[in-house]
Amino acid sequence: MKRSAEDLLSRLEPIAEALDSVQRDESSISDAVAAWKLLESKLPCLDDGVLKQKFKARYEQAITSSHILAYLLHPQYQGSSLISSKEREEALEYANNKYPHIVPTLMKFQGHSKPFLDFQFGSDVTSSMSPAES
Repeated sequence: MKRSAEDLLSRLEPIAEALDSVQRDESSISDAVAAWKLLESKLPCLDDGVLKQKFKARYEQAITSSHILAYLLHPQYQGSSLISSKEREEALEYANNKYPHIVPTLMKFQGHSKPFLDFQFGSDVTSSMSPAES
């Protein structure tokens, strides 16, 4: 009985942390992507193939290309290595189809080239900014 309670706690604790992070007043769409990715790495039960497939299906239902695009543009995350190259490509294709006029600026942002300066990407700057301030 004690072992099953400990097992249940190890499964539910990462979920509770993810829910807490996305339910904050200042939480953004990109924070939701980060929470899903962190949850994927922390859930011990995802070693089970069936549960991993269920998690993936729910993730694909919840996270769209627009979410990934927001994650790519967030000053703190900037599309960190948490997202796959496939997700990055789909988000950039989405941007190109929906907002073709921003794609050149998006590419400059990702490449840290003008008009974006290197110091603007330092963790001391990005950690204190909200997505709306960037």
